[in-house]
Amino acid sequence: MDFLIHSLVGLHLARSSAVAGIPLGARLLLCLAASNAPDLDRFLLLPLRETLVPVGEAGLFHSLPGAALLGGILAAVARPLVEPGQRRAVALVLAAALGLHLLGDALSVERLPLFWPLSPRRFGLAWVAGSDAWLGLLLAAPLLHGLLSDLRPKPRLHLPTRRSGAVILVSLYLAVCAAAKARVLHATWVHHQGETEIAEVQAYPLGPGPFLWTTLARTEDRLWHRSIVSVLGTITPAGVFPTGDADPRVQIALQTAAGANFHRSARAPFLARASEVEEDGSFEVALGDLRLGDPRSDRLPWVLWMRIGPDFSPADWAIGAARIESERAPSDPR
Repeated sequence: MDFLIHSLVGLHLARSSAVAGIPLGARLLLCLAASNAPDLDRFLLLPLRETLVPVGEAGLFHSLPGAALLGGILAAVARPLVEPGQRRAVALVLAAALGLHLLGDALSVERLPLFWPLSPRRFGLAWVAGSDAWLGLLLAAPLLHGLLSDLRPKPRLHLPTRRSGAVILVSLYLAVCAAAKARVLHATWVHHQGETEIAEVQAYPLGPGPFLWTTLARTEDRLWHRSIVSVLGTITPAGVFPTGDADPRVQIALQTAAGANFHRSARAPFLARASEVEEDGSFEVALGDLRLGDPRSDRLPWVLWMRIGPDFSPADWAIGAARIESERAPSDPR
């Protein structure tokens, strides 16, 4: 999820009665920092991302060990800012902020490597879009109501600690999103009945709100059928893409360390591009993850480009965004 959603969660935690005795400045600093801290891996660990956790925006700090490390650092930062009797309550609120960050991202299109480095497997529900204005409104409305209903003159900035009801509102919204996802999955299955047998169907929210979804239907003939599906069941086809798992060039690429790591992380891998084999036996191949693409755009993030040498080892490789056009291969992500 985006910075705004995580920050609104941090403001709600700063209103918690458990930390009401802590100066407002310290509360805001600690809660906002903890609510956004896992996203530091998008900037601080870029040199390591391609090798360690290559697919998707959620990196090492979005794992349980990474969150525990951040919690320890934040607790150390908070120690001189609060009284000894308040440190336990602060530690619990910091843990809640980090946990809610991971939970929020797991509910979005991002899939989290929760057990990295023990396992590269990612987890996620994909109920809401990464940037959802409706969810932001549900989180912001109780905060605004609390501030506007407490306009008594005060000598300094004040943050009321009354209960907001945001938990109930967000829970109801997530239930609606889950029901909408189930509906579009069913509509996609029905739409493809009578065609080649369907192996699986995936659905990802386009946002804002649960009204439009991207669905990916993988058929037994090794094709991904991508569509835009409304919650009312209207289906608009958005391209057919080969999985590429039967292509010998892809099979060779997946035997490399970079290819295997990418394939384990990808949810909907497909063959974005493969060049002809050159005279010396080398070739290029590009693999993408349709889960992370927006069918309304011709740009696809997180494409793995590899050049395989004559000895079947990677001579060069890179991960980056690529442009998909109807009659052309994706651009070189380098």
